Amino acid sequence: GGEAPPAEPKAKRSSGREKRDPSTFPGFYISRFTQAGSHIYLLATSKPSDPSLCFVTRPNTGPSLIEEQWTDLRRRYVAASAESVREAWTRAYEMSKHDKIGGRLSTVQLLTGSTLPMLPVLEELLLKHAPELPKRDQSIAAVRVELPSQRLLGVRFPRALMTPLRDALAQWKQARGCIGLKLKVEAVQPVDAKKLEKAMTPAKNILSFFGSSASSAAVKSARPVDNTLSQGPDSPCVDLSLDGNHQSTNTSQLRGKSSISFPGQYLAAALATSSQPL
Repeated sequence: GGEAPPAEPKAKRSSGREKRDPSTFPGFYISRFTQAGSHIYLLATSKPSDPSLCFVTRPNTGPSLIEEQWTDLRRRYVAASAESVREAWTRAYEMSKHDKIGGRLSTVQLLTGSTLPMLPVLEELLLKHAPELPKRDQSIAAVRVELPSQRLLGVRFPRALMTPLRDALAQWKQARGCIGLKLKVEAVQPVDAKKLEKAMTPAKNILSFFGSSASSAAVKSARPVDNTLSQGPDSPCVDLSLDGNHQSTNTSQLRGKSSISFPGQYLAAALATSSQPL
């Protein structure tokens, strides 16, 4: 006395070799042949970089990572409208809400935290129990999970091996000498004023080591009141001209002359660095 289930849309038989514009290929498709008494539905979209390839999305497994040729797809599937496949697509989507074979959900157990040091322990356990595990759980993989309030990043590990993992980690810690060690928090020590001053004092360089005050004081102390500095009553006078336009005289021309002309900048440098009378 129950109502009969709605009939599934029938796929039209065609050779799949008709010539069409590739831009019209994307859309919903129905398999030409049935599997377990029902058709297979999918959504095909063109690959942007190569229009001859397409991406496939199924209601029970989601997007596929494998690219397909349009010619191969259209040989096994026939195009259909969205309205004609809506009911069957929704039914397949709801029936695949599980984590078993053919489902669109998956249950993942993650080990989070500092897992890098114990990777050898995890790999050894998986290798030891590999015959007892499905193929998916026989290898370690990093998994990132996006939750509404946080993001998790960890290592996928089979739940069936949690008890052996605890025992293996206890042995691993004992081998490394980590059991019995406690964290010791030292009391805060007062600040050493001398060490603080040394740490805050800038490092000395060529300028700060000699200081600029000494040379500045020497320049200021040179008062060129008399342009002639006498070395003695019978010594020839040396004319130290402060005129910057004068050029220094060659030493070969100084013999027999009573005065020597120097530029002003050379005079200041001589007065600042020499303690002997010129």
